[in-house]
Amino acid sequence: MTKFKVLISIVVFSFPVLLFTSCEKTDETIENISESDAAEIIEASLQANAGGLVTNIEDIVEQLVTAVTSGELCDTLYSSTIEEDFQGAKIQASYTSELSYEMTCNAVEIPQTATFSILTESMYSSSRIESDDNGNFTGNATNLQPSSLTMNINGDYSQTGTQALNFMEQKNISSTLTATLSTLQISKQDFEIESGNAILSWTGSTSDETFSFEGTIVFNGGNTATLTINGTTYQIDWN
Repeated sequence: MTKFKVLISIVVFSFPVLLFTSCEKTDETIENISESDAAEIIEASLQANAGGLVTNIEDIVEQLVTAVTSGELCDTLYSSTIEEDFQGAKIQASYTSELSYEMTCNAVEIPQTATFSILTESMYSSSRIESDDNGNFTGNATNLQPSSLTMNINGDYSQTGTQALNFMEQKNISSTLTATLSTLQISKQDFEIESGNAILSWTGSTSDETFSFEGTIVFNGGNTATLTINGTTYQIDWN
């Protein structure tokens, strides 16, 4: 098993227009999940230390950098298990990920690309959220060759789980987060996400309603990001 350094990071994505829209409610239902609630929950679920999407991105990039450096063979399926616990001031989390990957070389056996799959079981808690989730991340990586300072990631991510919320009142949620990633650029030195974007969807239900929020995301680099919901922007800094 390879133990990876977990970097505090958070995914956030934004395009010129980002729309998160709640499902239409009947007169009998009560709106439990507001757009600001959605922003806070999505932000927490994407934290690197929460075992979510950013964790997976950083882990697979570190794994592939190590694989290239150590001379692992191309056209060979490798697997690895990662187990981490994090106890921070803002969030406490634990996760276990099962990674598999296969690299492709050029004519002189230098790795160029890779396909990968990651299955993750994670739990995290903050002052206002407790979550228990299962994640599935599949994708491909390019720029594996040692001469490249960054690696590019494209892929599809889904995370399904339950959240207990302590906002204005106690709320229990069942939800699914999905993201389609487009050309994320990640540093091979510190595994920080430097740029990239994605399409995002977060859907689910409480005892009173179903909800659906959709939008787009952008990574700003420098451990910062912007989340925009119906014209309202949320500046995120996880330094």
